[in-house]
Amino acid sequence: MTGSIDRRQAIPLLVGVALLAISPLPWAGALPGPALTSLAPYPLPLHNGVAGSRPVAPSALTPSGATAAATDANLSVPVGSEPVGIVADPSDGQVYVVNYGSGNVTVISDATEHVVVASLPVGTFPWGAALDATHDVVYVANGGSNDLTMLRAGSSPAVIGSVPVGTSPVALAVDPVHGQLFVTNGGSDNLTVVATTTGKVSVPSIPVGLGPDGIAYDPLNGYLYVANGGGRNLTVVNSATDKVVLPSLKVGANPSAVVFDPANGQLYVANSGSNDVTVVNGTSNTVAVAAIPVGLAPEGLAFDSANGNVYVADTNSGNVTVIDGATNQVVAELSVGQAPFQVAFDSANGLVYVTDEGSDAVKVLGVAAPGGQTQGPKAAPPPLPWLPLFLVGAGAVAAAVVARGLLRRTAHPPPSSPP
Repeated sequence: MTGSIDRRQAIPLLVGVALLAISPLPWAGALPGPALTSLAPYPLPLHNGVAGSRPVAPSALTPSGATAAATDANLSVPVGSEPVGIVADPSDGQVYVVNYGSGNVTVISDATEHVVVASLPVGTFPWGAALDATHDVVYVANGGSNDLTMLRAGSSPAVIGSVPVGTSPVALAVDPVHGQLFVTNGGSDNLTVVATTTGKVSVPSIPVGLGPDGIAYDPLNGYLYVANGGGRNLTVVNSATDKVVLPSLKVGANPSAVVFDPANGQLYVANSGSNDVTVVNGTSNTVAVAAIPVGLAPEGLAFDSANGNVYVADTNSGNVTVIDGATNQVVAELSVGQAPFQVAFDSANGLVYVTDEGSDAVKVLGVAAPGGQTQGPKAAPPPLPWLPLFLVGAGAVAAAVVARGLLRRTAHPPPSSPP
């Protein structure tokens, strides 16, 4: 949608302008971070009910044989342009990375020192991915071409087909019990159900909330939990009947991701608009913890079955927040990269993988780069003088007011608009 602005981009962009405006003052100093060069805008898919564009560095498809590099404390594996979605397959020792900017999937072998073994073309503006372990197929949601790409997993990954779904598909969840794949369609406010035995659509549409985004399956009750990114709620769907059982369960602002913790039977919801995580009791379908504060714009979640931790990718603060699933308390904050987006846990090797949009790489947590140390909790920043804090706060308030007007103009794009 030409000229519109992404929800995640508008507020930090305008706050950044406010900061730059006051930086010449003697006490301000230089703003940290690398300069942006050779950037070009391209359309974003409808995400959290908002369409827009953002600058990205152009990049070619990732060549096979690319290896991990020592760019920071954790291993960094170069992939395609603007990696977003990610899924790990513990049975074949491979990680599949969805590159939104370059329109492909990078396949990393985590059994061979994290070497890139394949680069597979998919649809337009790919976003999320899910693994059907029963049939060894990876499904990729293509937000621009309104379809799914089917990839054969295993030692010889390849594209094997496509499935048309709703408008601007974003995320996916597999129900292995009933052999169904559920797809959130952010542009048409519904779910599409695909039969994993045939790879064909079995239920074209299940209406949910505004701008459905993340989705998770709870095998204990057979329900699916859909994060309606355009609002402040989840929709709960019975996988056995494909019917909505709870239209609206209140959570935080702009929920973007959901993950299930089988150890405690709870679901964790990342709220990208309110910078927190809501915990839902899967047994009673009620909120257990309204808000666990995390970093800025949390977009991705993963559950670590080895230690019971939940990992939260905080896109706008460049870190991963670690929540102890036993206590629902934050136990660490890990500095990861420029814009961590999604997280995946590989139960076979116990590693956590994070896509970093800003550096076109996947960061491997818990693995030290050559000569480096594994990442530990991030130290608290030094206190700032009260005057810059006051001016920055004033600039942020003004920026938020402007951003609110921008978001109102992009919250409901016409159906015919490109994703």
